[in-house]
Amino acid sequence: MTSKGMRLFIWGFVLLWVAVMIVFSFADLSLSKAIYNEEHSLFGQFFENFGEHPAFIVLFIAGSILFSTARHDNPNAVFRA
Repeated sequence: MTSKGMRLFIWGFVLLWVAVMIVFSFADLSLSKAIYNEEHSLFGQFFENFGEHPAFIVLFIAGSILFSTARHDNPNAVFRA
């Protein structure tokens, strides 16, 4: 069973999601054109020039951090909640 506070949170989240979906149903195209304006948008020019390279760099760094910290993990440790 969920508590009254959790039910209120879920209903609030659903109502907020519906409101945002209604607003962006009509404003999405104009927002996209404002963000990616071919002549004046540095944000759009950056992703046009570099594409997915920044994501691959972040992925490489995250993998390096993961493997370096996993090496120091104690396999005999017991996790308790």
